[in-house]
Amino acid sequence: EASRLGRNPLDGYRPSLPVGETLDFGRGAFLKYEEEGLAAMRGAAFVLVAGGLGERLGASGIKLDLPAELATGTSFLALYAQHILALGAAAGSAACLPL
Repeated sequence: EASRLGRNPLDGYRPSLPVGETLDFGRGAFLKYEEEGLAAMRGAAFVLVAGGLGERLGASGIKLDLPAELATGTSFLALYAQHILALGAAAGSAACLPL
């Protein structure tokens, strides 16, 4: 309604930055958060919503089979699976992550 009447619905809004933390790779809080993340990873699930054929992109197959890395030709689906397996191995739960 405000937009229809020419009023800015964000008038008076003042953006602000959230309070954050600077992490040093491999030290202190970074290691603590990494450990927490890997523990949470043991109960994680991954979902990939398929997007159909890549005809509009000039491909004859599915979009998930398109290369995500030009140097290696690795498909998006293969890269996605590799990342999940690497996370599972780091978390010590590779056998628990069905693909």
